[in-house]
Formats: sequence, structure tokens, C-alpha cells
Amino acid sequence: KEQAWVWEHLALTRARVIAGAEDLGHDVEALCKDILGRAAPRDKVLSEVAKMRRRIAAARSPSGPLDAKTGAGRLQDIELFAQAGALIGGTGAREIDAGLAAAQSEGVIDAEGEVALSSAYTDAWTLNCAARLLSANPIDAGAMGQAGASFLCRVLACDDLSALERKMQEDYATAAEIIDAALPVPRREGA
Repeated sequence: KEQAWVWEHLALTRARVIAGAEDLGHDVEALCKDILGRAAPRDKVLSEVAKMRRRIAAARSPSGPLDAKTGAGRLQDIELFAQAGALIGGTGAREIDAGLAAAQSEGVIDAEGEVALSSAYTDAWTLNCAARLLSANPIDAGAMGQAGASFLCRVLACDDLSALERKMQEDYATAAEIIDAALPVPRREGA
């Protein structure tokens, strides 16, 4: 409650008890609710999230526009930002849309930004789920067959694979721009 790092509290927004003694599960849920119900210092949370984004970007780059999971403006990025919103708002929000709503409520983003991030998240989530039905690895558009391409296009309401790639790149760029504008520019480690 007093000495945890920001990332530990961010993780609590996704924590769920799935097995174990019922009374222990209630205790864990109560602890999460207590911690997440306290508004966290806005500047500290946003600064730490900015640093985390930079470390994540250095560790892994997306393999292309059909890799919706990791990268600026993609699933993990929007999830991290929504978790920050939930912490700052002290709402106890654990769902992505609720975290984005908390970020908007706290003035971290505006209402248009909330809608855009929610929409980009939905598209990225849909693409990620559909792509997982086709392959356990990130989708390579050049190596994908016509049936797989048709499936992804149908699921995301695009006429062809080029339109789908453009749609996703636009979503990622919009989401990344909104998040970039909300976060402070992180200082270099050791600077």
C-alpha cells in the first residue's frame, strides 16, 4: 500500500483471483479494491508509464500492421495507458474502457481521445483475436493465403488486405499520438 512501484499497482488493475481458498480470494480482492480506490499521483504515474513505453519499444517492435499486440498505439500500449487512467482516477476500474473513461474524467485525455482510443483498442483486439485463429505467430501479409486474408478483412469490415493494413496503421498512429500527447517526454536513464 505504501512502498509499491507504479508498475505493481498497474498490474493490480489486471489482477483476478482464479483459484484458491475462497476467503483468501476475498482478501486479495479487498486489497486490490482498497489500493485501486486511492487516486495515485498523476505526474508520477504518467512519468513511469512513459518510461515503461520506452523500455517496451526498445525490447520489441511490431512485425507489421497486422501485429496488433505490441507497439505504439497497439493493444499493450492502450492497455497500459488505460491502467494509468484507472490509477490516477482512483476508480478501481479494471476494464480498458473504464480506465480510458477515468483518464478522460481526470483530464488526461479529452472525450474525443477516449473514443478514438476505445475504437482503436476494439479494432486491435478484433484483429489480434482473428489473427490468432490463423496462426500462433504474428501474421505476415505477404505469406498469408487468400482465405486468411478474406477472413481478416471480413472481420474488420475492409474490402481488401491493403485497406485493412491502412485502417490498422491509421488506428495505431491516432492512438499513439493521443497517448504521446498525454505523457511527459521521459528523461534518459542516467541523464
